[in-house]
Amino acid sequence: RRRAAEAAAAAQAEELCAVRRRLDWYIDTQRLLSEAEAEAEGLRARVAELEARGQAEVQAAATQTEALKPKAALPKHKAGAGRFPGQAGKEPLQGLGELLAAVGPPPEEVEERARLQARVEALEAERGEAAAAAERRLRTLRQQHDKVTASLERRVEALAKQLRDAEAAKADARPP
Repeated sequence: RRRAAEAAAAAQAEELCAVRRRLDWYIDTQRLLSEAEAEAEGLRARVAELEARGQAEVQAAATQTEALKPKAALPKHKAGAGRFPGQAGKEPLQGLGELLAAVGPPPEEVEERARLQARVEALEAERGEAAAAAERRLRTLRQQHDKVTASLERRVEALAKQLRDAEAAKADARPP
């Protein structure tokens, strides 16, 4: 019986070493989860930066558009009706299209605004993709963490039971 108890104790010591190795692995996995969380936080910061930069570009474009708008009111109907300052000697404007072209932003500004709007949309798409990728990675790591934790808890409980059983068997093996 004594040999059996010693063999059981040796087996448990070996099992304990295996559990310690698994615990080390668990600690490494936990470190990886922490690193992934830090990476996700970095991606969130990058998304916020891209959002801010996109908003700044939109605001700059709006400011430029506002600055380029004519400051003078349209002239009242009188002898020069249909003409704007600086249009003296030219034909009167015909139709709404010509009127808008005369008072609206220049084509370069329209192109710049369209370019900036496309840039904002691209940045928003990039931000969305980065956030989604970070969330997927974090979800995967959390699932792995939960599985490892549950597995180790079951293993620790089983080893504790084996240890109690071995100690009970050892106590029974002692002579009275």
